[in-house]
Amino acid sequence: MDDFNILDNDNVKIKTNYVIAVTMLAVGVLMLVSIKTNMAYVFIAAGILLLYVATAKRHDREKELGKIRDMNAFRTEIERGVKFYGLGLMITEEYAIVVRPSLKIYAFDGMAKFEVGIAEGKEKALFLTDNVGGRHRIARTVTGDGKQSDFDDAYRIVKSKFAR
Repeated sequence: MDDFNILDNDNVKIKTNYVIAVTMLAVGVLMLVSIKTNMAYVFIAAGILLLYVATAKRHDREKELGKIRDMNAFRTEIERGVKFYGLGLMITEEYAIVVRPSLKIYAFDGMAKFEVGIAEGKEKALFLTDNVGGRHRIARTVTGDGKQSDFDDAYRIVKSKFAR
């Protein structure tokens, strides 16, 4: 499954979570009715929790995609976007798209600046700062994780977006 296939209306991950949740609920109910074990409550609770999480993820995904002004132009931008698989980041002409841990879409025209944070010389993070001062981390690397080159490339691209 491609994390960057964000416009997939048949989002496979979310559907899989729903199938697993319903299966857990069904197994829990069947266990409760047939063999009357306390383990049934664990299955039912886990199924309900997974349903809640899947629904929240679907809602968050729809909310982020709702930020897009022109979906056709966005679709074209995604095809040409630069993808950094290790960072879970895609940069297009107008947007920075973070796909992990959850989908976040940031329009460059809604951002005041970008910043790099360095912690103890071991960790670097790339932030976008919006017009009201909110910081949004779009990429992170730690010394020795093999993502340094991608981080530097992402930094250069983001820097070019603010050089205009």
